[in-house]
Amino acid sequence: MSKKAKSQASSSRAGAGFGFGSGASFSAFGASASPLSYVSEPPDLSSISDANTVVAFKNLSKKDSTTKAKALEDLQTTVTSSGAPVEEAVLEAWLAHTVQGQIATACGKRIARHMPKVVGAWLAGLYDNDKSVSLAAQASFKSVFASPEKLYNVRKAFQQQILEYSRSVIDKETSSTLSDERNTSPDDAEGKYNRVIASSIAVIASLLTELSAEELAKEQSSYEEAMQDSRLWDFSSYNDPAVRRAIHRLLRTFMAKQRDAFSSNLPTISKAYLANALNSDQTGSAYEFSETLVALTKISPAVWTEHYTSKTPVTRRLRQFLKRGSQGGPREYWENVTKIMTSLPNEVLPSDSAEATEVLNAIRSGIISKDEPRMNISAAYTAYFNVTAALSAGFSEEEQHKLLAEMVLPLVLQ
Repeated sequence: MSKKAKSQASSSRAGAGFGFGSGASFSAFGASASPLSYVSEPPDLSSISDANTVVAFKNLSKKDSTTKAKALEDLQTTVTSSGAPVEEAVLEAWLAHTVQGQIATACGKRIARHMPKVVGAWLAGLYDNDKSVSLAAQASFKSVFASPEKLYNVRKAFQQQILEYSRSVIDKETSSTLSDERNTSPDDAEGKYNRVIASSIAVIASLLTELSAEELAKEQSSYEEAMQDSRLWDFSSYNDPAVRRAIHRLLRTFMAKQRDAFSSNLPTISKAYLANALNSDQTGSAYEFSETLVALTKISPAVWTEHYTSKTPVTRRLRQFLKRGSQGGPREYWENVTKIMTSLPNEVLPSDSAEATEVLNAIRSGIISKDEPRMNISAAYTAYFNVTAALSAGFSEEEQHKLLAEMVLPLVLQ
């Protein structure tokens, strides 16, 4: 692929991913627009005086990626080389990340009054799973906010708007609200939705990680509401691995930065993570999931007991999780299995060799799964033997010998 073709492909993905502007001005379908309608609906171009700029914006809505890429390039050329001030109408229009940086730089302080409307989506671009989009967002941010201190100040100044953006995405948007079915395939619409959700979750985590406790306290009620939102934590068993990884990291961040809010919502977390996610496909996110289970079990072991309310016994859910193995994850997953099993409350641990055998058989099923990477086998069996020792520690000598004979010696002697 030529350099120009690569540039066009990269630009088209950036253009297709996110946009900026006032959602209120995008009413192409005769109804109140989605807060994120700038992602897919055509903007109001009636106040833009330059005909070429209008054509470029219209071409951004075309299905053909080459046309989109050319439109982005034309817009960037217009903004950077014309020498004329950027019109207010252009500021109100739909913009891709790369163009956003060029326009923000050209407008200087005039962009400030538009920041509350664009900052959420712009910041979310930093965490987009498409590297071309995230790199474009990084470049545009650096062109306007050149230092880490300035980026911190953006999060600090617009924390409320950033949170509102992210929570609106998570609570209200769907693949159909983000894309026009007339020119977007179902798969592309779903892919766009997944990217927007994952990046919005990551934005919340970035606020919790980057801002001081004093700044976070200013929006404490919003963080508490997010922690209470079962729809948010249901993404722990969602069908997209990037979304699952993002939500697993967010929960660990909440545990570290919002301990009181986390501790007040243990039934919600227990339902999402233990009743549902333990038996879900975690391919592509199993390691992050196991990391979260380690932290969850150590910090609040009661999620396995008093806060667990599903009709399905948690011990069964645990075995279902173990049977899946690392699901293609790294060897460190198996180290986490040991950490989880050695941190469980006594009520969840096997009470005799028969129950321990069920757990070890589940681990063994995960090890010999056809999807388990061969490079993990050593770490997996190390975990198996460590768990065997931990489970049998409280058994009688007779039960220990029985477990050893049934579950260890055959493996050693084979």
